[in-house]
Amino acid sequence: MANPPKHTYFESGSLAKPPIFNSDNFPLWKSRMELFVSGSDPQIPYFLEHGPYVPTSIVPAVAATSTTPAAPERTFLKQVSNLTDEDKRLVNVDTKARSLIAMSLPDEVFHSISKLKTAKEIWDTLCIQYEGADALIESKKIHLIRQYEKFIAAKGETLAQTHQRFNCLLIDLKTYGIVYSNSQVITKLMVALPEYWETYTMCLKMSKDIKTITLSELYGMMLNHEQTKSLKTNLIRDTKDDAKDLKKMEKT
Repeated sequence: MANPPKHTYFESGSLAKPPIFNSDNFPLWKSRMELFVSGSDPQIPYFLEHGPYVPTSIVPAVAATSTTPAAPERTFLKQVSNLTDEDKRLVNVDTKARSLIAMSLPDEVFHSISKLKTAKEIWDTLCIQYEGADALIESKKIHLIRQYEKFIAAKGETLAQTHQRFNCLLIDLKTYGIVYSNSQVITKLMVALPEYWETYTMCLKMSKDIKTITLSELYGMMLNHEQTKSLKTNLIRDTKDDAKDLKKMEKT
């Protein structure tokens, strides 16, 4: 049974620093990195998928005349001296993307991609190396689905720990494109909890439409119930202790 991943502030990244590369959980790093580069420049994701911007000029087609043949439309690379400010900005987007990705990589991983020329080449290489081929991805999906199907609260685990572990599993599933409906998620967590939650969850199902409850709302209600129950237990215990102390004082 996997424990929820522990991430420090710097491992998750910040507005100024990209998330640190995580080969053990590449899909999670990939998702974080996609968010980070999008925040840095909204055009970077497009270039990661389609390749860098190449400044070109187009010479329009020329129709044939009585003395000259027709000339087709031609495209050619712009000379550096002819680049516009917009051309330079778009060319720099790929450089920026390569820099951001490189900043997140440890030395041993950076060495393997340091000779690649474009951000797309770097991105695709990392995906192939650490995300795997289609067969490996399908294998990971099956493994995560099995984890979800077998999920149950561990012995001695608090409600908060169970919720955190379950939420991490849902995030991993979503990373691979596997999303369960809201009612499926709510029902799964209710069934996974220890028996002493059975009465509460049954009452909850009868009083509320679980299709409209989010996982966060369910956790909040259950946590509030747990805390209220704990307070009542402590109050009863303290009342009994006070009564015992009072009897002792009366005897003396």
